[in-house]
Amino acid sequence: MKTIIEDIRQKIINNCYSNEEQIRLNLIPRFLEKLGWDIWNPKEVFPEYFVSPDEDKTKVDLALFINNYSPSVFIEIKYLGKIFDNLSLVEKQLRNYNRDNTAIFSIITDGRIWKFYYSQTGGEFSQKCFKQLDVINDDIEDIALHLRTFLSKPEIQNGNAEKEATKYLALSQKQKVMDDAIPQARRIIQEPPYPSLPEALVNIINGSGITVSINEAIEYIKIIPLKRAETIEQPTKQIEKIKKTKLIQHYDNSDDLRFTKILFGKIEKSTSKSWNELLRYAIKYSLDKGMKVDDINSIINVNIKSGSLNQRGFKPIPGKNYSMQEIESTKAVSNLKKLVTKVKLSLNVEFEWREKSPNAGKKGVVKINTP
Repeated sequence: MKTIIEDIRQKIINNCYSNEEQIRLNLIPRFLEKLGWDIWNPKEVFPEYFVSPDEDKTKVDLALFINNYSPSVFIEIKYLGKIFDNLSLVEKQLRNYNRDNTAIFSIITDGRIWKFYYSQTGGEFSQKCFKQLDVINDDIEDIALHLRTFLSKPEIQNGNAEKEATKYLALSQKQKVMDDAIPQARRIIQEPPYPSLPEALVNIINGSGITVSINEAIEYIKIIPLKRAETIEQPTKQIEKIKKTKLIQHYDNSDDLRFTKILFGKIEKSTSKSWNELLRYAIKYSLDKGMKVDDINSIINVNIKSGSLNQRGFKPIPGKNYSMQEIESTKAVSNLKKLVTKVKLSLNVEFEWREKSPNAGKKGVVKINTP
């Protein structure tokens, strides 16, 4: 699943999906097939499903069936980047779809954003939304976990998906906000000044207008399921553990790094677990040394634009009024090594190959200008 998410993420960044039909035919079925649905059986994955054929010609884009009698999931598909245009109107459509033929779950998606609704609970339809996923910005492991939990055929069939959705809706407002903030907090604790997980969580939530105390954050973290939780120890301790890991092999330029996970990454004084973010830091430090963007472009092959951008795959370069468009991991590493070598920066990365890679389970290292 993680490999599929990584590939779809890169295709979204590269603007490969140009209309709603491509989302419907080329993106969503990849997830559904991996989640156990027979995408070739129209009785199970039903496109253009008539919700109330005896009353009108209203159709939902996709309906998923566990049995032949009632739909389990309605999926309404939107053009990429347009999911929040007239969202309330789309929610009303889904509410109407569920009046006569209620599905367990309703989903609104543009391929990148996935909004999950528990259709069978009471109240306003907008209040039935219990989870939102962002394929670009959310942690890949979290995306995979929640897709398996709420959209896999076996989990819906055995009732676990519905139970988990009920738990999510039962959470207090603070708990919901904390649950959604956990992925961002995980990333923040890997960056200077290395706050603890509770501290990062409190800072994120308090910035949204909801007040959470450090004790509330600590208590909440204690009850997060182990497969989704981070420990509360400082990242410096985590780094020491990683440094003790025995590396099997060094990085070879011929290796495919699309399926890698960074265990520890540091360039100069900055740390990250993302190849693209390390490359952005390399650009930042190059600019700090007086280089111009044109100079950097003569060394590496990346798309750098003026301004702080968060669209079309661009992300801001830390501390600079420039942004870089993200690229595939192997290319990111190649460019990173070129720039670090040319500018004489210090780089130390330890990583491992994920499943689906011929090197699965092996570990590697990239070290340049380090003691």
